Amino acid sequence: MYHERRKNAVKLRKYELERSIEERRRSAYELQLREREQALADGHQKKIDTIKHLQDYIIGRTDVTMKLISGTTRVKMTSLEWNDVESLLDEIDNNCISKIRTLHKNISADDIRLCIMVRLGMSNPAIGAIYGITPSAVQHRKQTLKKKVFGVSDPHLSLSDVIKSL
Repeated sequence: MYHERRKNAVKLRKYELERSIEERRRSAYELQLREREQALADGHQKKIDTIKHLQDYIIGRTDVTMKLISGTTRVKMTSLEWNDVESLLDEIDNNCISKIRTLHKNISADDIRLCIMVRLGMSNPAIGAIYGITPSAVQHRKQTLKKKVFGVSDPHLSLSDVIKSL
């Protein structure tokens, strides 16, 4: 009887030890999952912040230029400034613009810039201010780019959708 109780006590301690180890393992795994989720959330927030910064940068240039040069709505950005914007966007957007350049080798610099502004979510009036054209002309340029460069004629797909799908 004594040996039976002792045997049961040993089994119970062994079971409790195994359960404790399993609980620690599960806790460590749950902590690891929470850390991964937080890292993903932080990375996503960084992307959102960078896109907002790029939008503000380009739109800020538009606003400043419009205030400084009365009668002219066209914004001038240097090639270096566009390259900086493209590099930052590629950094946070899975090399989206680089993929466009690779897939469509004959795409013009002007069309790349339009893709950048579309990918940043800029409005047609803001894009129009950069090109010195009306918002409806911007819409027409987007449709033309979508058809001629990307080969998409579906009217239900926007240029933004096409770029996101790359």
